[in-house]
Amino acid sequence: SSLSIRGDTALAVTAERIMMNIHRTLHKESCRPAMTYYYYSFMPPYFFMVAGLIIAVTSGAAFSAVLKDIVAAWRKTRSTKVVAKLGGINIQLPFLGICTGTAIFLASGLGCFGTPTWLAYTVAAPLTFLSAGLVWRQLKSNLALLESGQPRAFELDFFS
Repeated sequence: SSLSIRGDTALAVTAERIMMNIHRTLHKESCRPAMTYYYYSFMPPYFFMVAGLIIAVTSGAAFSAVLKDIVAAWRKTRSTKVVAKLGGINIQLPFLGICTGTAIFLASGLGCFGTPTWLAYTVAAPLTFLSAGLVWRQLKSNLALLESGQPRAFELDFFS
């Protein structure tokens, strides 16, 4: 009788071990240790922060060069055709590059502080493009001053 109790206990222990192995196999996350999260190259987005800054700075340099060329050409000819170039793709593309680079930089900066990507871009894009709209509006008012004959509308040599 004592032999059968030992045999039943051994069988019960073996059955329990089998059930535990099946449970662990089916639910692997329960037998894993707690996951440690590491920062990879894009988390936090340092690469995108630097890329956005480079995009904005290089686009700003192109914007400045185009604007200086247009104003210099206007000073020589005093033609409204030259001033009409301010509404063209030559100046709008670098301005869009400045805005895009700034939005990427701002969103990535927010991402470095743990802000989710969707929220960072939801905040950065409207903030950047609304500010850019105000700057573009100011540029248009300077354009109107330039067309009216006031050459001080674009004092680009002020900082030089």
